[in-house]
Amino acid sequence: MNVIVADGAPLIRSRLAQVVGRLHGVSRITLTRDVPETMRALRVDRPAAALLDLFLPGGTALGVLVNLPERERPGLIIVLTNWADSDLQAQCLCAGAQHVFSKNTGFLQAVAVLDAYSKLPSVEGKETEHRPR
Repeated sequence: MNVIVADGAPLIRSRLAQVVGRLHGVSRITLTRDVPETMRALRVDRPAAALLDLFLPGGTALGVLVNLPERERPGLIIVLTNWADSDLQAQCLCAGAQHVFSKNTGFLQAVAVLDAYSKLPSVEGKETEHRPR
């Protein structure tokens, strides 16, 4: 399973990649640092899942979701944030994210959701062409 990790902070991006890389079924991780790279990677790599920082250089995960056609979206989208703004979280969920977690308190939940998703029979062993809905 291919996963995109999008975060503007190199240290956080690297740490997320280390943790995600240890998960069952993850065969490829694409790292992006800003909105243009993330949009390009979502369209070209067609990942099964994406972990998106809410605030990226060049925009937000919300902007990514709003501008990405549904057919190009991963089957699982998790938005990570340091902001507890419930309006932004609700907007991300309405725009297509399945989960929004705090980087501080929800990091392990995000990893657990991604791990469970990677083990689903419809996802396990699949490469990037699979788009469950």
